[in-house]
Amino acid sequence: MDNPCKMQKYDSFTNSRQVRIWKAEGQNAIEQSHICLLNANTVGCEALKNTILPGIREFTVIDASVVDLKHDGSNFFVQYDQEGQSRALCTGTLLQQLNPSVEMNYQQMEPEKLIEEDIEFFSRFTIVFASKLKLNAMLRLEAFLRSKGIPLIYYNSIGFVGIIRISVPEYTTVQSQSEVPLDLRLRNPWPELIDHVRSLNVSQMDGTKRNELTYIELLIHYMLQFEALHHRKPENSDDRKVLQGMIRKDINGQASENYEEALSSYWRVFQEYKIPSNVMEVLQDEKSQFINEKSTDFWVMCHSLKCFYEEKGTLPLLGTLPDMHSNTQRYLSIKHLYNEKYLVDFAAFKIFVQRTLQSQNRHVDDIPEVIIKRFCKNVLNIKFLRYRSIQEELESPKHLDSFLSDENSLIPWYFAFRISEQLLSSPTQSSLEKESPVVKSLVDTLFEKYSLKQEYKKKVLKCIDELSRASDYEVHPVSSLVGGIAAQEAIKILTKHYLPLNHTCIFDGVLSKTETFNI
Repeated sequence: MDNPCKMQKYDSFTNSRQVRIWKAEGQNAIEQSHICLLNANTVGCEALKNTILPGIREFTVIDASVVDLKHDGSNFFVQYDQEGQSRALCTGTLLQQLNPSVEMNYQQMEPEKLIEEDIEFFSRFTIVFASKLKLNAMLRLEAFLRSKGIPLIYYNSIGFVGIIRISVPEYTTVQSQSEVPLDLRLRNPWPELIDHVRSLNVSQMDGTKRNELTYIELLIHYMLQFEALHHRKPENSDDRKVLQGMIRKDINGQASENYEEALSSYWRVFQEYKIPSNVMEVLQDEKSQFINEKSTDFWVMCHSLKCFYEEKGTLPLLGTLPDMHSNTQRYLSIKHLYNEKYLVDFAAFKIFVQRTLQSQNRHVDDIPEVIIKRFCKNVLNIKFLRYRSIQEELESPKHLDSFLSDENSLIPWYFAFRISEQLLSSPTQSSLEKESPVVKSLVDTLFEKYSLKQEYKKKVLKCIDELSRASDYEVHPVSSLVGGIAAQEAIKILTKHYLPLNHTCIFDGVLSKTETFNI
């Protein structure tokens, strides 16, 4: 049943360190999220714990089990005096104590039964964590969640090994990495920047005045000098030597820090303007090429970016500059020029966005200016990921033979967990033992279905034997790590910062090794 208690809104001031990582909009997304946990085992509680601490709004635990210390002894969110009580209530209550501002709900019910009787119940959640589900129920849940665009993070932890699987139709972000690449346009400066450098009359300056210039001004000055002498831009290795010689000649044996920066960055003058591969992949995607009334704001802006690039020949300038040795006034002047160019490009890009919205009969202000600015400021980091469904993976997995051919690959554990999940769904509830006829039959069926080489079967059976020895028990440090990874990926998806794994991750605690597979 639902907890009637309503908690006060979480104070984001306490999360100032988090805001520095995923910005205010990321923290806000976390604070608006509602996470569901299906089966409150050790790994599930550890995953949920690491989303409660950053300050999600609400969580719901669904579990029909009662606390059994024989199996739940490794779970830090049950207590020794709770034997026989509802595991959903016990774990939910203790988890909420980590952050009392978070609302807690629970239902003492089999997740499979809830999936069967009220699948719409799951439409209220932002992310669903799940483990130990019967296969048919899990596939039905996944199909429903994908239709709603809700991520499913499925995981398992047995003994010293764990596995995580992310299923979401699509993930898009404008902040795929923490740092935005520099976009200085030194080889192709815009007219205002060229006019600024020419107005400085660098050739007429004495050494003291030149030492006050930024390396951007110096490099453009020497490039313009080269063009005046050779009637072309510098291009080859000989030109590099010539350009370096021009810079060194003016140093005259007393290199100041700005000249040293110019020498270390002169290669940028030879760098032709080129769109990063991740941006080109987005612009060439069908969703950028053709938009419709169902297109998300991300794809509307990507289509607008494609139109901007086709007309202007470049992407919008970011307007950001690195720290440089120079006079303060000189630095502020060049910074102003870059910011002015950014504002001009942003205004043009905004018009393209508004035109795109109008073409789909949407209001021109449907995408707020702050969202367009964030996209424009991070345009070099836009990225998308598409995930295969678990159903697709089961029917036609990719590259299994190739993965198995690698002696050091963790992929045999994938098969071991697959067999474990099939046994969980089996009405006979056979034990996970490599000598079991049922297990051997399942392994043979998998190898035959996917046309795998028989020589790899021994490695798979060895992994099955290791899982069998663990007797379905969890080792807390392993479950803690696997749950932590699951939570980390959930935070990435919620905040749309960085790239979540795509799509299966296996952890081997004996080797202290993780490996990711797109199967």
